[in-house]
Amino acid sequence: MAAVWGDRPLDAVAASDVEALKQQTTMTARSRRNSRNGRHAGAHVIAAARAFYSRAIADGLIDASASPAHRVAKPRRMPSTRRALTPKELEEINAVARTSGNDVILDALLLRLHTETACRRGGALALRLVDLDRTNGLVRLTEKNGVVRWQPITLDLAEHLYEHAQARGAALPTDRLLRYRDGQPISGRRYDHLWKRTGERLPWGATQGIIPHLVADRPTTRPVRIRPVPLGGIAPGKKSEPAEHPNHDQIQQPNCHEPIMR
Repeated sequence: MAAVWGDRPLDAVAASDVEALKQQTTMTARSRRNSRNGRHAGAHVIAAARAFYSRAIADGLIDASASPAHRVAKPRRMPSTRRALTPKELEEINAVARTSGNDVILDALLLRLHTETACRRGGALALRLVDLDRTNGLVRLTEKNGVVRWQPITLDLAEHLYEHAQARGAALPTDRLLRYRDGQPISGRRYDHLWKRTGERLPWGATQGIIPHLVADRPTTRPVRIRPVPLGGIAPGKKSEPAEHPNHDQIQQPNCHEPIMR
């Protein structure tokens, strides 16, 4: 907006100017595998223009009726293309994670965590020792927009998370839970490497564009209960029983045990 309208007064921009910029941005948006033909780019132009003029109105620089951005319709959001993983796809992803890479224990733990909690990767990366309740089988997740929730997990997973953190140097309550073998907290790059490696070995994942963001925070298809893939130390075929939770009013129950692709 600064490049196009930088030399104009606030009240010299017309609604048609905002519409023209939206159309230009839509047509010139970079095409990606999950793009919507520039629709979202155009919507961002309207949102940015509205935010700019809202500040101008709040500061008394123009009247509310003089905002050109609020007179241009914002494109509606299209239905999400996310879908749920099938049990077979989840099994294949786990198999790849456990047979490739330089830290299969960490990768298996990440997948198990997301399978049980359906948390975003930001929530997993932010986990600290103090966020793990081994007695009641809970993890405190801090996710998008600062939303905090206590999420039930199996006692087996809770113990494996604690043992992982202890073995890799986490000692203080505020120390990060998930760590590399050298003791450093993991970053989003661990996920990038995991999805890249998985996409190379599972052509359906790369083709459909569903590997980079494995787990979302809510189901979009019919829930299917999936038995978590056993971690080391858990006998194959033995189901992990969830913990008894004393106060369910303070616990957000999981929507389902099915990871969601985005």
